[in-house]
Amino acid sequence: MTDARKARIYLAVIALLVLVIAAMIYKFIVLGSTGGTTDGRTVVLIEPGERTFVLGEMRGLLAGVQGISEALAGDDVARVAKIARGLGMQAETGAPPGLMGKLPLEFKKLGLSVHTDFDAIASSAEAKAAPKDLLRQMSGLMQKCIACHNAYQFNSPPARSASLGVHLAARPDWVW
Repeated sequence: MTDARKARIYLAVIALLVLVIAAMIYKFIVLGSTGGTTDGRTVVLIEPGERTFVLGEMRGLLAGVQGISEALAGDDVARVAKIARGLGMQAETGAPPGLMGKLPLEFKKLGLSVHTDFDAIASSAEAKAAPKDLLRQMSGLMQKCIACHNAYQFNSPPARSASLGVHLAARPDWVW
């Protein structure tokens, strides 16, 4: 075998590996593990424990929004800052391994922007912004929550029969 032929084979193998890596990046970073629905939302297919984690995170964000609303009603901007900072980018998630690869890129971007918005609200509150201005920021953040809930739902992937290799019915417990 000539050196030129070996070089072509090496280049072909490298090109194939680059294509496989690019496909994996596209699948795990951009697409995630998703499917379609009859109502136009994207179903994010995650395991039951991952779903419990994600929904728990959302309930925590909602509780934080309620706490901020209560603090704003009492003109307590120091409490707004404390609650919002706890929901910002520094919040430790402890996400299950592999979950981030299943989430579509747009969902990840939206989630990141929500945490960034909480940091911005905390910074504004620490700078003694008027409650009305903080409410305006909260309204923008809540629009992102609504957009997310309008765009996504979570479900477990359909079970596969190991012996038959066929999909079994998906569980209908994904409405949130």
